[in-house]
Amino acid sequence: MFCVYCQHSWCAVATSHLGHAEAKEIPDTIENRAAYRSLLYSTPGVGEYISGVILHWETLFQKDAAGTQMVDLIKGNGMVPGIKLDKGYSKDGLCNTKVGPLGHPETWTKGLDDLEARCAQAYAQGARFAKWRNVLQIDPTTGIPSDAAVDECVTSLARYAAICQRQRLVPIVEPEIVPNGSHGKYINMIFRGALEAFLNKKRPSAYSLVLFAHPFMRLCLPPRHHGVRGGDRARALGAVQGAPDARCLPRGRGPQAQHG
Repeated sequence: MFCVYCQHSWCAVATSHLGHAEAKEIPDTIENRAAYRSLLYSTPGVGEYISGVILHWETLFQKDAAGTQMVDLIKGNGMVPGIKLDKGYSKDGLCNTKVGPLGHPETWTKGLDDLEARCAQAYAQGARFAKWRNVLQIDPTTGIPSDAAVDECVTSLARYAAICQRQRLVPIVEPEIVPNGSHGKYINMIFRGALEAFLNKKRPSAYSLVLFAHPFMRLCLPPRHHGVRGGDRARALGAVQGAPDARCLPRGRGPQAQHG
């Protein structure tokens, strides 16, 4: 999967992640962003290694210099266009929740109010799957994430998934644990607990909200890569890191029907 859903500051991203300091000298304009994106999507053979591309709203409707839609470049190179649908979150956070490693309280994700219309637009433009970023912070010393934050996360994911499916988009179901902090494999326990609650209806609140939203779980895509240690901890072995995946995912409603 190729995630290119940052709308602005692409020069800063290129500088920090790719090491090209000269990128700072390129003006961050919509034309330059289009040129950079079309270069990526039209790279010969890239579809042999990347199956899907998650787009920002701007990119979904963008064209290259020759007037070709970005989604057509992506499909023409053997990849599937997707769309990031959440609208981020406010750092004001949930009321009466503690400040986490990100420096602000626990959060809720914006974008459900007009999600139905945006899903319909995205599908009509060529998107076939969706991403919804629902952030959870970890701090074992203060009990973060709280039950309120996990319930809010699961509720948002269930509603988002059901709306996507009604508009024929395949939703990526992602309770995203940020890597900030000093936690160890505790992060796996919390992340998999949230995902397991959603897939297997372990929590009473998850059970009621999934009945309410009623997403078809065999058509959801749970990610398999966000259970990582905190940035201040040493890297765990793959076997240790993947054990919670093996325990949780086979019992879920979605993975049995997935390929790859």
